[in-house]
Parts: sequence; structure tokens; C-alpha cells
Amino acid sequence: TVVELAAGAASAVGVVALAANGPTIIPALGLGLAALALLMLFFGQRVAKDYPGAATIATYFATIILGLMLLPPLA
Repeated sequence: TVVELAAGAASAVGVVALAANGPTIIPALGLGLAALALLMLFFGQRVAKDYPGAATIATYFATIILGLMLLPPLA
């Protein structure tokens, strides 16, 4: 929960930073924390042998990776 809250806060600040042409490290941090939270959830799904749930989380993780690739270079 703490990682998810940190990811949400960093993402909210990151959206404002991107809108103001500020540093892109903040949205990258938000996406990185979101990826970490999803990896933790993915691990729990795999341990619980909930493979369909793990597959769903993997698609969200792929979306985060795409978002990281679309960010402008870090400044």
C-alpha cells in the first residue's frame, strides 16, 4: 500500500512537472514505483498459483514499460 501511494503521489506531481516542461525524473520515478508495486502483486499472484490474475497484472506492467519508453529523455 505504501508503494502504491508513493507511486500515485509521484505520478500526480509528475503530470504537473510534465505540463510545466519541468524535469522528467519525477514521472519516471512514479512509473518506476508503479512497476515495483505491480511486480510485488505479480509475485503474490504467482505464489498463490492464480495464473489468470498474474497474466492480467503482466499486461499492466507492459503498459508501464511503454510509458517509460515514451517519456522524454531525463533532464
